[in-house]
Amino acid sequence: MAVVSQYGALILVAAVIGGALLLARLLLRENQVRYERRASLLPADRASCFHALREATGGKLAIHWAVSVGQLLSPRAEGKRPAPPIGRLGSIGVDFVLCDSGSLEPRLAVLLHDGEPTTPEAVRRHQQLVEAFASAQLPLVLLPRADEYSADEVHHAIETASHAKAKAA
Repeated sequence: MAVVSQYGALILVAAVIGGALLLARLLLRENQVRYERRASLLPADRASCFHALREATGGKLAIHWAVSVGQLLSPRAEGKRPAPPIGRLGSIGVDFVLCDSGSLEPRLAVLLHDGEPTTPEAVRRHQQLVEAFASAQLPLVLLPRADEYSADEVHHAIETASHAKAKAA
């Protein structure tokens, strides 16, 4: 009888442990975050601009999106002084960068904007951004944010910025 009781106790302990493990697994599964794939990498307005850029450039340039200024520009060293840090300007992002397809050298940046900056800090940051791109001789195209973009309008904005760069050089 003692042998049966001993096995019965082991079976009871194993059943309790197994039940606890099963319950823990079910509870963890309920709290587990499920993911789904997004329909597009870009929201509809930016996707429209992306397609207009691709059409406007004839697909000859690589188009990258959500690029930080720190990836595009770096401060230049002057004489024997080392280059200063890029600072907060480096964390500002542009919406698109058009690059040479082979070398990936940036040719032009596109910033979608909601109009003129309204706060003094935003005005200063915007001016600093425009001056930094001009100093680096990298055209910055400012396009008003819209739901849809026309390839002709985007092409005109690119040409205008490219001619302005050529005149400045």
